[in-house]
Amino acid sequence: MADRGNATAAAPTQDGNTAVGAAGDHAVLRARMGELSSALDAILPALGPARDIVYLDIPDHENVGDRLIHAGAERFFRRNGVKVRYRCTVDSYREDELRAALRPDTVIALHGGGNFGTIWPRYQRFREAILRTFPDRRIVVLPQSIQFDDDASLAKSSAIFRAHRDVTLCVRDQPSEAVARAHFTDKVMLVPDMAHALWGHLKASCQATRTKPVHLMRRDKESTLDGATTIGTDWLTFLDDTDRRRRHFLKHQEWRLERWRRRLPFLPIPGPWVAIALDGHLLVRKGVRLFSPHHEIHTDRLHAILLACLLERRVSYIDNSYGKLSRYVEAWLPNVPTIRRVEPTLIAPAAGTPG
Repeated sequence: MADRGNATAAAPTQDGNTAVGAAGDHAVLRARMGELSSALDAILPALGPARDIVYLDIPDHENVGDRLIHAGAERFFRRNGVKVRYRCTVDSYREDELRAALRPDTVIALHGGGNFGTIWPRYQRFREAILRTFPDRRIVVLPQSIQFDDDASLAKSSAIFRAHRDVTLCVRDQPSEAVARAHFTDKVMLVPDMAHALWGHLKASCQATRTKPVHLMRRDKESTLDGATTIGTDWLTFLDDTDRRRRHFLKHQEWRLERWRRRLPFLPIPGPWVAIALDGHLLVRKGVRLFSPHHEIHTDRLHAILLACLLERRVSYIDNSYGKLSRYVEAWLPNVPTIRRVEPTLIAPAAGTPG
């Protein structure tokens, strides 16, 4: 593995920086990333003095960004002695199992990300169902970006949150904070993304030797580019046949673990989250291998920015459909010289391969 401090500092950058300038830029990045990792500790009081939680809505899909959030959350829990009694995805959630795991001081923690609102409604509906089912239990929504596209959906969700007795909503940017305070709860915390807890623990797989940037561009409804599928790759398309076979095998193991755990509840059979965590680890490592050889990343995905920062790579970005990336950078990374916002015309199509 490449040493964190030497991976990119000596190389000239695309915009002509000298090795000395590049070293200074990366020193600024390192200092800021350390601060943001520590800033996550502001969430701890909301998790209660017992630091005893259940963790719902963990991701079980191919999006490396969500897997980075999950990995960061799990590391945050471990480093702070937070006991996680129960984990589930949206699909594996069972109310009876959750109730059996709860203790008097157990807090329900809901996964963070960028799906609070109408863009990805399935996950919003799940959160709302949990609030309705457990109206007296403390609930903490881990850091989210908020985006509602219509007033009716906002009002409906707002009513559910306002009816709950003890919900804390963590948000990742100031526009989300304003919406949260106006519509959802008086308990709002502005904190960075959970992926920052991985700072110092995620290493580049090799030194950066390629001056040509790697393009990681969205293929979904958050993209602002016409013909985006012709540019580079994406989290949802960069898997090869070997990766898909491995994921199929792990999904089967998830199913087997869940089946035997339910059939033999008196035995200490691990839950399917063990296979989910391994799948997530391998997906993140795949992303690390994609980014590591390059000095610079071009992207319109927030967690491509964060992965680039974790690996100390430069990043040029354009925004998604509702400004999520610029909102986050302005909140937490405004003066980091390794990150720059560019015009869409400067994100040039990659020639056939990711770089």
